[in-house]
Amino acid sequence: MENLNTMNINEMIKLAQSSSNIDLLNILSVDKNEQIRSAVVSNPNVSMEIVENILHYEQSDLVKLTILKEFDCSYSMLETLSKDDNPEIRAKVGSLVNVPFEILEELSFDEDDSVKIELAKNLQCPDEILEDLTLNNSNIEILKAVASNVFCPDEILERLSKKIELQDTVISNEYCPEYIITNLKINDIKNKNISYFQKQLLISSIV
Repeated sequence: MENLNTMNINEMIKLAQSSSNIDLLNILSVDKNEQIRSAVVSNPNVSMEIVENILHYEQSDLVKLTILKEFDCSYSMLETLSKDDNPEIRAKVGSLVNVPFEILEELSFDEDDSVKIELAKNLQCPDEILEDLTLNNSNIEILKAVASNVFCPDEILERLSKKIELQDTVISNEYCPEYIITNLKINDIKNKNISYFQKQLLISSIV
């Protein structure tokens, strides 16, 4: 086994990232340097057991974010990280694919709006949660995140399109149904300060 005492930090980080020696990775996983522990997590040879042990005692946000970015987390790991004190960590959980419904649902009630925004952007966020996010929130950024989600159901997009401040976002959604776009154009024409005859001409040109 390599003599860790003679290595500098950069050498130890490289070793932690590439070693296939489980005993060595176990040793490096409890190193006081968070960059080394983070490197262990990003190692494709690291075991679930080592990562779970790291997470059990881990205080470093860098390491936690690396776990979420690089590792295929178990249910219990995702559950733990979804309750982390740092909203950035919780938001990262909400942005991931293949997160169990119960965890996403819990995040939809998070006290920090940044978590809900990342959840709303998640292309695998269930329709029920997207619906709840639009009904239980007045934060315009959360609503914009829902409206920008290309898998947002048509009925939700239609309801959101009735809010003036969300209309541009709804139209920008590449999967926005044509009938919603047409209705918005018609409403825009109706609100113009022009004659009734001119309005009818404009409307007839788009329907």
